[in-house]
Amino acid sequence: MLVGLLVVAVGASALTAGVLAGRGGAGQAEPGSDALSRVERVFNRPWSSFCDFDFCAISRLFEIPVRTPADAARVDVTLTMTLEYRTTRGTAASAGAGFQTGSSTTRMDPRGGFRLAPSSPSPTTATLTWVKRGVPAAGRTHTFSAGVSLRSLTGDDTISVRGRKLSVVIETWSAGG
Repeated sequence: MLVGLLVVAVGASALTAGVLAGRGGAGQAEPGSDALSRVERVFNRPWSSFCDFDFCAISRLFEIPVRTPADAARVDVTLTMTLEYRTTRGTAASAGAGFQTGSSTTRMDPRGGFRLAPSSPSPTTATLTWVKRGVPAAGRTHTFSAGVSLRSLTGDDTISVRGRKLSVVIETWSAGG
């Protein structure tokens, strides 16, 4: 079970990331599959990202360590996340993902993330997929994470995006395969 809090000062505001706890399986891919490994996690715990005037708290939705195969020099990684969420009126939200190896961080979404459709007043779901090719392997452990950031479309000082249900699948494949 992972639980943590990360606080980073940014100018006059601060970003806060809370890590959710989850359950799931890990292991080898199904027989006959070309995947080298597959990790699945399901989370059912509230999360939120919000801004209140000049303070913003950005949720880190999960942290999942994945050990790469020892017999592969490089792998291609696919991370798929399905989340249920709700935005406040006038909120634009984006989801981004990446991984950390030691002290090095790599974003999986060089475009700045996926835009989430506005959902107020009812919740909605989104399924997002990121792919990173040629990730160094050889038994390294990469810790994958994703977060949801937001901004106001209407100039409101208080905005949020909240959710509860989240599922994540991380697969490693032979590089270039």
